[in-house]
Amino acid sequence: MGQGGVKQMTEVEPVEAQERVVRGLVAAGGTGLVSAGTGCGKTLMSLWTIDRTAKEEGVEPSDLSILVVAPLRTESGWRRAVSQVWSDDGVEFRTLSKRRKAEREALDALLRGDKPRGVVFIGWELLASVSKRKGYDARAGKVKSKASSRVLGGVEFDWVIGDEIHRACNFRTVMSQVLCKVKARHRLALSATPAGGQPVNIYGALKFLWPRKYPGFTRFAKTFFTSEPCYFGGPYSVVYGAEKRPGLLSRGHKARGEWQDMRIEDVAGALPPVDIRRVDCAMTVEQRRQYKALRDEAVAWMDDHPAVVGLPVTRDMRLRQATLGQMRVRPSVRGEDEWFFDACSRSGKITALLDILKDLGDEKIIVYSPSKKFQVPLVAQLEKAGYSCVRVDGEHKDEWKRFLDKAGPQILCAVIPAVAEGVDGLQRICRHEVWLGLDPSVVRCVQAQGRLHRTGQTGTVVRWLLQCPGTVDTESVIPRLDQRYADLKVSGLI
Repeated sequence: MGQGGVKQMTEVEPVEAQERVVRGLVAAGGTGLVSAGTGCGKTLMSLWTIDRTAKEEGVEPSDLSILVVAPLRTESGWRRAVSQVWSDDGVEFRTLSKRRKAEREALDALLRGDKPRGVVFIGWELLASVSKRKGYDARAGKVKSKASSRVLGGVEFDWVIGDEIHRACNFRTVMSQVLCKVKARHRLALSATPAGGQPVNIYGALKFLWPRKYPGFTRFAKTFFTSEPCYFGGPYSVVYGAEKRPGLLSRGHKARGEWQDMRIEDVAGALPPVDIRRVDCAMTVEQRRQYKALRDEAVAWMDDHPAVVGLPVTRDMRLRQATLGQMRVRPSVRGEDEWFFDACSRSGKITALLDILKDLGDEKIIVYSPSKKFQVPLVAQLEKAGYSCVRVDGEHKDEWKRFLDKAGPQILCAVIPAVAEGVDGLQRICRHEVWLGLDPSVVRCVQAQGRLHRTGQTGTVVRWLLQCPGTVDTESVIPRLDQRYADLKVSGLI
């Protein structure tokens, strides 16, 4: 398909729940937040909103300038949606990147200040990299990256869409600053988890949508959220918790149609249930020895080499890794110890996984791992046991497509963040998922859980949660995620 071309497809119409969202956003002037679960059709709803708002303003869709900021792997979904909504309107779809000549030329033209027509797609990372500059931060006392004063050539778009807006929930990041500085008459923010992992981080989405209404974070946080001192961040640091009055922040926006939320059940009807099965796993002798040493003394002996863990956050990560399997250590080129799993690493969780697989027969299954390093023993030992596997992580991003073939690999071994966004179709061939551990981010967990429990799933989703009793699995990770989920849920942020 050529640059800017779209494949002609049959137009689609919104269902009743989607229609409600679109009408509300149009009434609000075409600016607002869509907080909807995975599979609800957020992409289509945003384009329908733009189409109707533009026609009310007497503007042809082909004359609009629309910037979509989204994860790269969602590009094909956006291209398909544009062709569905504007199949006969001549709306062009362009991707900005540094990969192909035409895409580079389109990016360079925009940076020069040439306003494009149609839908312009850019990845989050590229937007940040082409829109930042180095500057001295007096507060930090060092040179740091800041958002440029002229983001994307200073071009004012008709619309800017922040897809998966939780990526900009930390307002201190360059990515968030850049997004807020994009000039546009209308703004839309889309996400199943717009606040990220903490309710107070909804500030990032609200700052993007209404920058003049929410000028300062501290005042915003103190007004709407509870707080308590944080003794690890200095004498003036605080940690913000739940809303002082749940729903207070969203209530006014919802009354004006600016904040639209929905569940997948509103679109697809009742989905099949989720059968959650918690499996207690006994760590091997080697694992238990390493775990106890790290927990009690922050040092573990590996091959007669003392591996020391200093920082509390690093120690927490090592303890979580220790529940996965036996670790080893080797010197790195930087002079620091490099922790790793080899192909033969003994693991109580892999033993439990193999027992589960025996009962499932030939059924397809997804195995989620919170650690990319643990992919090595996981895939090696599954293949040794006779199972066909496909690996999905930062280095194997698109391998999941092989899993969609019924004759393809039986097991998808995925690092949780690698499939949290832009992956669809797994629900049509698979209903079993095994979690070797949970990700510390409630956002990534929720997004990954939506890969199977979504529109198109016809069977009960069986979710196996493998945990080591008396470890960080049950004493730290799960309780922390449960509390964050509860805080987000009560405020309607998840």
